[in-house]
Amino acid sequence: MPNEHAVSIHDASAEALQAVLLLAQEAARATETSLGARGVNALNASGPGSDQSAPHLHLHVIPRWQGDGLDTWPSTVSNRQIDDDWFDEVRACLVP
Repeated sequence: MPNEHAVSIHDASAEALQAVLLLAQEAARATETSLGARGVNALNASGPGSDQSAPHLHLHVIPRWQGDGLDTWPSTVSNRQIDDDWFDEVRACLVP
């Protein structure tokens, strides 16, 4: 892991993001080998609007088994209204 401090995905360097994701992969493989978990959910909350609980970049790697009853996908939708052309606005901000 890099020693760089990053609060969220927004301010992390490419190297820090790569290191965190590679560590998550290692943890996923370890849970498969040790626990028989054939899947994982890798969850990240970044920024004040996300309910981020710790002010540093991290992933939660949650071991999963088929039919385990855990639902990690949102079951509600945001009440935040956005313009219909939101996709074009986001795409315009992406690096070509």
